[in-house]
Amino acid sequence: MTNYEPGTLAVARGDGLARIVLVTHDDGTHLRALLCTNIVEAATDIDTILDGFTPYRLLVHGELYGCLWHRQIARAVARVPVEVVRSCFEALVSDGEANEHLPHGLPLQGPPDPRWRFKEIEGDEWRRMTADCTRTLLGWDDG
Repeated sequence: MTNYEPGTLAVARGDGLARIVLVTHDDGTHLRALLCTNIVEAATDIDTILDGFTPYRLLVHGELYGCLWHRQIARAVARVPVEVVRSCFEALVSDGEANEHLPHGLPLQGPPDPRWRFKEIEGDEWRRMTADCTRTLLGWDDG
């Protein structure tokens, strides 16, 4: 089994979706990760914009964190320094202070902000991708 170091950017699959994720922890059977997108114009103050690690810029959603099975990872595509991972991961709990030294967006202004709906859609897709692993880890697995 491949171990994914914190800072691995990888293609993850689940529920018919394929997305880039930033691995924050590898717990053996599963990974903890933040969802990424290439729609950097949607960045908020708790998101981080990564530039120079892939051929395109990536937005790391500071609030879309979840668990994935190793088998959901199709391949690793790049690595970012652990210090950047820490800043991305801590941005939400620090109200954006942890990523102030990295490119990020402006605060979300509530439902009238056009980014609000984008964040809702991203969150719905992320919950679908992480649902199986999350249910099992929480002991909510039906089977």
